[in-house]
Amino acid sequence: MYTPAPADRSTRDDGAALVMVLGIMMVGAVLLTTLIAVTLFNVQFTAHNREEMAVLASADSGIDIVLGELQDKTYGELSTVCGPDTYVINNDTVVVTYKYMVSGETNAVTCPSDTQIVTSLTVTSTATSAVVVATGESITRSVVATFAPTPPAVSLEKAIFSEASLTVNNNWEVLESSPGAEDADIYANGAVDLGQSGVDVDGDVYAAYGNVSAAGNATILGSLWANGRVVLNTNSKIMGDIYAASDAASTDQSSAAVVFDNGAHVYGSVLANGGVYLGNGAVEGIVFSRYNGVSFGQNSPSVGGSVYTQGTVALGKGTVGGDVISISGNVTQGGNGATVTGFVKAGGSIDTQVTSTAGVKLQNQSSLTFPVSPNINPGTINFEGWVGYPSKITSPGREEFPQLTMDAEDLQLWVNAGYTIDYAPSCTDNGTKSDKSNPAKYIDSNPAGIVGARLIIFACDSDQPVELRGATTGTVTVEQDTVLMSVTGFEQTNNISYEGTTDGEDLWTLYWIVPADAPGVDWSTTVDGQAVPDCSALPDGVGDIDTAAALKIKNLYWFVYTPCAYVAENGINYNGNSMPLTGQVYAGSISIATNGNFQMRSTYLPSLTDGSTDSSDPADVRLTARFDLRE
Repeated sequence: MYTPAPADRSTRDDGAALVMVLGIMMVGAVLLTTLIAVTLFNVQFTAHNREEMAVLASADSGIDIVLGELQDKTYGELSTVCGPDTYVINNDTVVVTYKYMVSGETNAVTCPSDTQIVTSLTVTSTATSAVVVATGESITRSVVATFAPTPPAVSLEKAIFSEASLTVNNNWEVLESSPGAEDADIYANGAVDLGQSGVDVDGDVYAAYGNVSAAGNATILGSLWANGRVVLNTNSKIMGDIYAASDAASTDQSSAAVVFDNGAHVYGSVLANGGVYLGNGAVEGIVFSRYNGVSFGQNSPSVGGSVYTQGTVALGKGTVGGDVISISGNVTQGGNGATVTGFVKAGGSIDTQVTSTAGVKLQNQSSLTFPVSPNINPGTINFEGWVGYPSKITSPGREEFPQLTMDAEDLQLWVNAGYTIDYAPSCTDNGTKSDKSNPAKYIDSNPAGIVGARLIIFACDSDQPVELRGATTGTVTVEQDTVLMSVTGFEQTNNISYEGTTDGEDLWTLYWIVPADAPGVDWSTTVDGQAVPDCSALPDGVGDIDTAAALKIKNLYWFVYTPCAYVAENGINYNGNSMPLTGQVYAGSISIATNGNFQMRSTYLPSLTDGSTDSSDPADVRLTARFDLRE
């Protein structure tokens, strides 16, 4: 019987090793091939991405060229900005096309005539590169921009306007639109309270039916003009004049028509119908009390110019750099240290202690009058006729609160200006970050994909303001001019940063509007025929714009309008914000608590115009949206 010999064990091991080596080599080859493929892909992808960004920049440059061509054009001259145009930018071929919408037409035209009135313009800039070596293909990218002209509109001239009272407290700056403009005016048809400390206003302050008060450290670049009293304290500085129509007879610190004390400084003049009390501070110009008197305190107050009054001048320890004229009163010393550089004249008596450096003291005069320019001392001082000097100082007068309505006809004016109406699905925030129906999230996500200016209408229950909650989105990104419109108001109770996607001068505008024709807002009429809003019939908080939490506005202009109340309970330093709120605030009443900057910028409001214009009017074209278009 044959029995095979057993195999050599070493031979079997060598064969297994050979198989293993071959397997490893095959795996290595596969891995190496894959690595080479991935590396080549990454190199190609990186090169393609770099080329793609360069082409996108070329397309973006085409939009910039058009933006420059549109500047300073009249409506008629827009007919010269047409295409298509072809440019070579960064070795890329850029083709720019135009679609104009003109008044009275439903279809776009590539070029308007010089008599057609443009309502909007869409520009597409498409850049195409040469063949890219890495891919063997050319790259094409497009950027789309929408523009809208600005028809003549009613100009809202105030930075902050309140139909009733206005309170601005502590560490608020209201800045001028540009250096030297001094246009950041504050106006109220009630009283104006400039708070306890640190309020700066780069304009004038008006209180048409009330007093103006500043408890301390306020700085006003313009003038103060009040129907009532003006009371300044603790180092407040007024660079212009003070006009107080109050006829308060008292010259006491507690009730005079004009009171300033504790280092207050007026670099212009003080003109009042009633009495004036100068406790401790300085007036560089003249002091005038048409019907009453002027009283100086014992802490060395000074007047650089003259003192003119119908009543008594109590010099105390004050100094007067000009003259003192009391038409029918007396001039009294009341203490040691008073000096008058000019002459002293009185219809009554003059205390013997009163001295005149000019050497003229005339008492019991029967024909004294208030001097007018150029005889005012100093002779450089003159007053506009509307002030009332040397007769009765006039009240600033009531200005009518503008009615920004949003009926169907008004909304059409916004549409004509390039806005697309977007109906929000909800007014309440359910706290779910991913839910795009939450109001703040809806603004941020733009789920309808609206291109160009966007007008979001929130249709809320009658007792429900729009809830803006930072809990669902701490940052709201704004990619176009955006209007938030609600007839029930807005309530922000968590910190939110609203951030635009443009920088520099071409910023989007974010509007918060509670329309004047909101249900429950009653309008009455004053004796002079002006309309006055009344929100007292509405539930508490409805119709108001209330930013209870910190608010940040970055790279955006901001416009706030409500016939009810605007309440800013906290500052604008959320996330270290250093930018001012730039725009305007118009409200039935205004309370700004603390901490922030506000800069004046007049805002375009399509529904305050009927849209009528002609070809010779400036088009004032503005950019309303800009985005890149994926091919």
